[in-house]
Amino acid sequence: PSLIASFSSFYCHSVYITTKGEIRGIGYNKDGRIISSLPKKILNNYTEFEIKNKEGHLMTPLSAVCGKEYTLYLVTDKKNGNKAHLAYSYPNIKTDHPLFLNIGEVTPVSLFGGYCHSAAIDDNGSILFIPNSISNSPKTKIELVSLPDDEEAVNIACCESFIVALSSTGKIYESGVKKGKLKFKE
Repeated sequence: PSLIASFSSFYCHSVYITTKGEIRGIGYNKDGRIISSLPKKILNNYTEFEIKNKEGHLMTPLSAVCGKEYTLYLVTDKKNGNKAHLAYSYPNIKTDHPLFLNIGEVTPVSLFGGYCHSAAIDDNGSILFIPNSISNSPKTKIELVSLPDDEEAVNIACCESFIVALSSTGKIYESGVKKGKLKFKE
């Protein structure tokens, strides 16, 4: 366990990342939900893979979260000053690399996922919400969502039709998901 940096499992697939930056996946990948660069089949053994961006640069994996038909990765780019990126694998992606989400200059630090939606918290406690519809509009900029009263998010539960966030002061906030948008209330 001390060698595992991240582990996630959901709906027929699982991914883990070691503290040395090695990444492996197992399970259903017939549609590329783990990553499209692996064989499109059910992986019966944990299979090592790499995450590269569209230019072919090798990314360093830090964390992963699996959902019903997606895997979201937090990766850094050594060639770009270790800038953090969110990489998203989903069914029938047309490239050998995941979708690198448009997050601007935001620095994500933690990932959360659920059945169909996922999210990240940035280094200021704001939330990047990734709706399951992101694959339909891959260039869309993922906007930061803040909790009321300048509260900082520390944990998120992504449910099918709503999101729950825990703030650093212990307050619970909830938001329904409407057209991929969030508006939190205590």
